[in-house]
Amino acid sequence: MSAGNVKLFVFETSGRAQEQTSRSATLFGNSPGLDHLSLEVDDVDRTYADLRAGGVTFVSEPETYDWGARAAAARDPDGNTVFLLRWTSS
Repeated sequence: MSAGNVKLFVFETSGRAQEQTSRSATLFGNSPGLDHLSLEVDDVDRTYADLRAGGVTFVSEPETYDWGARAAAARDPDGNTVFLLRWTSS
């Protein structure tokens, strides 16, 4: 779903909410619950460097993915994954 420049991606789930270490890239068969939050930024590498210099601990460095985006991931204080993301293709 899109509303202006905001996008919501919904994944099909199965079963009850449970601790899950990864999601299926096919978008099907995942357990219910929040998986991650993505924040689109102008420059993933610069934002990553600025936040890291400010003390944010990342769980992944910036990487370009074959699904069309460059992203880096951190965890918020509650353990939720937060991605810095920039689409590289449409």
